[in-house]
Amino acid sequence: MAQAILVPSTAGVIRVLAADRSPMNSQLLTEALTRNLHFALLSAVSASGVLSIMASELPHVAVLSAHLDGNPNGGAELGRRMRVLYPETRVVMLLDSSERNLVVEAFRSGACGVFCRTQSLMSLAKCIQSVHMGQIWANSTELHFLIEALAEFAPVRMVNASGTVVLSKREHDVVACVVRGLTNREIAQALKLTEHTAKNYLFRIFDKRRTVKFRSAPGEIRISYEGTRPRARYSKTDTYSGK
Repeated sequence: MAQAILVPSTAGVIRVLAADRSPMNSQLLTEALTRNLHFALLSAVSASGVLSIMASELPHVAVLSAHLDGNPNGGAELGRRMRVLYPETRVVMLLDSSERNLVVEAFRSGACGVFCRTQSLMSLAKCIQSVHMGQIWANSTELHFLIEALAEFAPVRMVNASGTVVLSKREHDVVACVVRGLTNREIAQALKLTEHTAKNYLFRIFDKRRTVKFRSAPGEIRISYEGTRPRARYSKTDTYSGK
C-alpha cells in the first residue's frame, strides 16, 4: 500500500481537475472528491476539455483516466502534452489495473502518481494530497516496475562506424524529445524553438541517418515522412543502419 501524509486543515485548498473516461464517470468522480473540504473540483470529459480548463484555471493536480476519448492511451497522450504546456500541474493517472505496461507508460507520460480503480476513494484523496506535496504515489509493486524499466533503458547515442558522435548537442536534444514521444510542435515548445526550426533539425537528423552509417545503442531513431513533414519514431532495437 502506498503511503501518504495528510495535508493539515490549515493548508490551502487544492484545485483538482478530474477527467474520467465518460461523462457519467467524471461526474461521479467529481462528486465523490468534492466531499473533501481540501479540494476545489473542476471536471472535464475529453482531452480538449481538459486543455481548455488548464488554459484558464491551471489546477494544482489533474486526475486523468488512462482511457480517454475512447482511446486506451488517451490519458498518456494528454499527459505528455500537459507536461510540456503546463509543467506546474501534477498528474495522477487512473488505471483499470496495475499492469506493468500501464504503470510504466503512465510515468513515462509525466504522471507523478498512479491510482488503480480497485482502491478506495479515501486512498485517492490521500494520493492527490501527496502528489500535490511533491511526492510520488506508487505502491511497492508499481515502484518495482519502474526500477525494471529504468534498468532496461539507456540513452540514445548516435555514432558513426569509427565511434564519432554525428549529432550536435541540439540535435541530441531533439532526439531526446523524440524518445519521450513528443510531436513536432511539442518538441518546438519544449526546446523553445519555432516549429519550423524543429522540423529543420529533424531533416538534418534524417539526412545523417540516411547518409552516415551509425549505431544507436540500444535504441534506433527512425525518421519517416507524412507528406512533406518529417516525423520521428523511436524503436527499442540494437542494430546497425546505413544506406
